[in-house]
Amino acid sequence: LKQALTERRIDCVGTGDELREYIHVNDAARASVEILADEFANRHVIITGHHPMRVRDLLAMIREIVGRDVEVNVQPGNMYDDSAKRDSGHYKLTPYNFQPKIGRRLTQTYYLDMGQGLLDVLDEIYQANVD
Repeated sequence: LKQALTERRIDCVGTGDELREYIHVNDAARASVEILADEFANRHVIITGHHPMRVRDLLAMIREIVGRDVEVNVQPGNMYDDSAKRDSGHYKLTPYNFQPKIGRRLTQTYYLDMGQGLLDVLDEIYQANVD
């Protein structure tokens, strides 16, 4: 977001087809407090956003909000091209991995909309860079 505002471009390594379930930090924090309840004791809980979104769709949304003059560069390759990135543990498609215990997904009845979350962060970046 900062690059989009300050440099009028976004550089992204990947195909753009990577699928993510983004969650606002406030929603993640609220869910983290919720799982402290007794009903979640000794359970694996997965905290994610509500709607899967492709990276290219997120980039298009950012461009639409910030301005059509923002150049989006999706560079071929992936984050696994070098060993430091490959060993980061970040996933391409799913946050799930085999565990002997079943992970339960926690969903919330209300959450911050992706567009509103982007606007909030963009405002923070803008305010920090205003002379």
